[in-house]
Amino acid sequence: MDPRFAAALAACIWGTTYVLTDIMPQNAIFVAAVRAIGGALPLIIIARAWPDRVWFWRAIVLGTFNCGIFFGLLFVGAYRLPGGIAGTLQSLVPLFAVFFAWPLLGQPPSLWRIVFILVGSVGVGLLLSRGPVALDWIGILAALGSAISSGMGAVLLDRWGRPPSMIALTSWQLVVAAVELLALSILIDDIPDAISGVNLLAFAYLCLIGTALPYFLWFYGIVNAGANRVASLVLFSPLVAFLLDAVFRGLIPSVPQSIGAALIMASVVASQRIGRPPAATVIR
Repeated sequence: MDPRFAAALAACIWGTTYVLTDIMPQNAIFVAAVRAIGGALPLIIIARAWPDRVWFWRAIVLGTFNCGIFFGLLFVGAYRLPGGIAGTLQSLVPLFAVFFAWPLLGQPPSLWRIVFILVGSVGVGLLLSRGPVALDWIGILAALGSAISSGMGAVLLDRWGRPPSMIALTSWQLVVAAVELLALSILIDDIPDAISGVNLLAFAYLCLIGTALPYFLWFYGIVNAGANRVASLVLFSPLVAFLLDAVFRGLIPSVPQSIGAALIMASVVASQRIGRPPAATVIR
């Protein structure tokens, strides 16, 4: 499978999970812990392998950045911010990946790549905007923190290269996150009083479809195509989320939203073209 297609598919799948936010318990850390646990279990059953000594410690670091910190802060931001602000801040993941790649991968940031990422973020803001809103600084810091964590995790995985088993590494990253988030959830008493049948269905979809599969695809994409090339594809996530919201609610995109969607697509296409090797000249 083409690694960039795998990463784009992962981002599109994540976009389908946005609609679940309103039907899950409003306990951010608990929801993040359940997501990690539920996402890890099927992958552990498939992989049935422990990481070796080198990748054991790497799995702890990667699991903390890619899943532990990211999941926790992601849900805090999602519950405290309107979708437009949360989505815009999340769209900065590629920007942080570009800057982390400089010291960790020796890849100086390209001015055009930064410009295209910022264009995509503006597009996300236009696409998801719902008008004037009050700012919640805890939510803003949480959303920014989740984007920084995800960018760092992607670059570290790129730096460390291909693991013996991508399924096993994905599963153990989620296990690490599950332990961290469950412990924090218990410590701060962030556990719902009751869980409904609708909550369970939402959790099932979030864990199996929205976590286990796309994270394997995302990590596969990073290892095989590089963090800088893959990171911009995360912009497909808010685009898919908006399209689903429009379909199910019968919404007609406004002019600013249409412009936002166009900017996202232009940003992704342009970002993918940066750094491509020139086409070979055929001598006849």
